Amino acid sequence: MERANAERVRWTTDTSFEASRDASALAREARKSGEFELAISFTSDALIVWPGNAFLIGPLSWALYDRDIKSASEIPTREEALTAARAARRILELNINNLYEQYSAAPTALLKTAKILVAQDQHEKAIAVLDALNPRLLSNEQTNPDFPGHREQWYLRMTKALLEAEHWERTIDVANDALASASVSQRNRFWIEWRQAKAQHCLGHYDQAQPTLTRLVQMKRDYYLGELLALNMEALGLVEEAIITAKQVLAAPGPGDLASRYKTLCLLGRLLADSSPEESIKYFMLVSKLREEHGWQKDQDVESHIQSHNEHSSNSALELESMLRPTWGSIFAPETGVVPATGERISGTVVKHLNEGAGFIKPHNEIDQLYFSIKPGSSEKLPPVGSKVSFIKGKKFDQKKQRESTAAFKVRVED
Repeated sequence: MERANAERVRWTTDTSFEASRDASALAREARKSGEFELAISFTSDALIVWPGNAFLIGPLSWALYDRDIKSASEIPTREEALTAARAARRILELNINNLYEQYSAAPTALLKTAKILVAQDQHEKAIAVLDALNPRLLSNEQTNPDFPGHREQWYLRMTKALLEAEHWERTIDVANDALASASVSQRNRFWIEWRQAKAQHCLGHYDQAQPTLTRLVQMKRDYYLGELLALNMEALGLVEEAIITAKQVLAAPGPGDLASRYKTLCLLGRLLADSSPEESIKYFMLVSKLREEHGWQKDQDVESHIQSHNEHSSNSALELESMLRPTWGSIFAPETGVVPATGERISGTVVKHLNEGAGFIKPHNEIDQLYFSIKPGSSEKLPPVGSKVSFIKGKKFDQKKQRESTAAFKVRVED
């Protein structure tokens, strides 16, 4: 702080180029040491003396990014989203004449801000932030092997925001632009093609969406992708194919609770109404029971189907699901979980939850964490983070890495 004040005094008599470079160096030092407030206030004052000086704009922009955008939580709060949006606007103003230069903070700041806004369901704001950038002028160089370049990030962020905001036609246009370029990796092409196919489905272009969905569902084990394929088949009048697909999807790994599978259960109730009315009613009873157990308002279409067959069940939703489960199969890429029959139980600690149905265990006396999951639709709950557990090691097929990997099976909490 003393050095910063001394520099401010110096500016009253010395506005030379060397003085501005010294100010820039001090600002960079403050930022690197985590003194973001000092870096921001100091460079803001310096820019009054040297307006538009690129050597000062850079440190100020990166300090704003570090303090207000990069610092946001993994699951950002609304306040963090507002703070990031304000910082992004300021960074954009500062860098309006050098948006795409090598050391400009603007692309990184705007892309990160868009991600934060999407996480807060502020999709229109995210789109507006991304529209400030021209993807074709963004660098696609990967500075980190774990993260795509700026251009690829832009396509990923924009297609997601557009899809969530239900801008179907523009989602398709941006996806086409991304897929036509050589700047998107094979892994991320998958997500962009999925968003494109969903937009086509939502526009009623079922014939266009069908081949893409059929191909993607064979590439990745994903419940919601399979559900969309079944819904698309229904729209095309492919009733038998939709029934088979929907049943197979229900058997695949996916949401840990039945309520999240509500749409697929309703779909099967509709599809089976003509060919198998008794089975159809079982699905409608399951759907009705789910609504009742979750305190949702009754669905009159569902209730009328049940009443027309004079059916009633005292079973719980989970009991009804267990009666239907034997008819389900799997269309997805194979996943194996081979547990040795006489495997030795190993102790460990639950260190992370991925969602309601999966997480990671840190074995005692080992470095690598092991993936584990619970049976989809079961009443079983994940052990809380920090729980002491025991398990048996086995192999599962890792679809992301396209190879077998070690995982934890038969997990149980130890007292």
